[in-house]
Amino acid sequence: MSLINKKILILLCCALTLLMISYVSLRLNNSTEAGFQNDRKRLSYRKKAILRNPALNNKIQKPLFDKPLSRSSGNRENNTSGELSYGEYVKIKQLNLDTPAAQYLNHSSTAKQKDLVEYLVETKDPRSERLIKKLYSTISDDVYQKLFTKIKRIEEAKHITFRNLPFQKQWKVLIATMKELGYEQRLPNVINIGSKKSGTNAFGFFFQQHPQVCHSLGNEVHYFDWNHEKGTAYYKSRMGFATGSQFSFEKTPRYFVTEDAPFFMLEELPEDIKFILCVRDPVDRAISDFRHESELTERRNLKGRINHSKYLSKDGQMQGLKFQKLVMTPNGEVNASNEIIQTSLYSKHLKNWLKYYSRDRFLVINHDNLQDDAYNELKRVETFLGLKPYFTKDMFYYDEKRHGSCMKGKPRPCPAKSTPGFLPKAQLSPYISQKLHDFYRPYNNEFSKLIGQRFDWMDR
Repeated sequence: MSLINKKILILLCCALTLLMISYVSLRLNNSTEAGFQNDRKRLSYRKKAILRNPALNNKIQKPLFDKPLSRSSGNRENNTSGELSYGEYVKIKQLNLDTPAAQYLNHSSTAKQKDLVEYLVETKDPRSERLIKKLYSTISDDVYQKLFTKIKRIEEAKHITFRNLPFQKQWKVLIATMKELGYEQRLPNVINIGSKKSGTNAFGFFFQQHPQVCHSLGNEVHYFDWNHEKGTAYYKSRMGFATGSQFSFEKTPRYFVTEDAPFFMLEELPEDIKFILCVRDPVDRAISDFRHESELTERRNLKGRINHSKYLSKDGQMQGLKFQKLVMTPNGEVNASNEIIQTSLYSKHLKNWLKYYSRDRFLVINHDNLQDDAYNELKRVETFLGLKPYFTKDMFYYDEKRHGSCMKGKPRPCPAKSTPGFLPKAQLSPYISQKLHDFYRPYNNEFSKLIGQRFDWMDR
């Protein structure tokens, strides 16, 4: 190769390197800016919620505004910066209704009313078809027969074919017909808020067997963490169809660690809302979370096409070293800023929730107890919520293979695994395991005092 060609090749390599650096830098900047914009948006919604309902500022221990909010009855020029004048109040209410902030004001002001707009009727939702299938799979055979008997009459009277209608019109028919049968979607009055990888999936499986419980149409709704800007009508559209005597229930484990979630719940949900909190040994939870996220990353990278034989060569010690690298700093200390470590700081997150709701709104369930004896934990839930007694001891059995409780007489007797398990569980050295338990011990002690309970793993 001639000298000129070599120089041209070097220049091309340099140019490509610069382009790659520029691209990566642009992506990082865009990602960071998007994160900042989301944070600003949530703070904006939070401020406007308080401006719309000043009493909220007085309900929380750490108010957003230091001074009381009130409508100024005197000269607007004399109004202090900590107060909300009537003119400012009107100005906020007159925001362009197409803006997210104004939409938030709109949906939050009607959040506790029954007459929320029907989101699936008014909005072209990409998940409409899937939610219809979910509805069909969750209602009893008897209700399904009654529903389609009525729909058949509508088809004959209006000369239409229901299944050929656009999904928005299908939902309009379904909502109206289910209401005639005594079923409607309502905002939840009991939520399993977390924590992640602490038995929430098993709890939801068992709890929804109670005839007074109506589970959401999806397994996890993620409204208060990922979809809050869509409004309360969207949230209601994800709930199951319940009778007047049933509890509307949903679970989203990320709510527990979402700082603003209790604030918005206080603003939008029924005043009698209650919460179920599942917890487990914080180190075991962190290891399980790491395994779940690792498998999720693999499935996404391979678009779900997992070849399980590929992972047979991996062992627990290898995964343990990866876990250690993630949660420990180079100097051997626990990385307290890591998200997996943070999620297990139960006392920190519960203290945030207790700024908004009293302790008697929460029932804490130990993962180990639920796994070993689901019956006793579910009886506690019945008492906590005032449900009619339904669960009996002979409904349950312990499955040795799964190492957990299951229910007799069900087509699917055991809770589904939320993590497939093609990657081995991370095995930690005794030193790292003890280091993590020592790190969590003061938080466990604080959590124990907050809930008035003590579990075996708190003393490890």
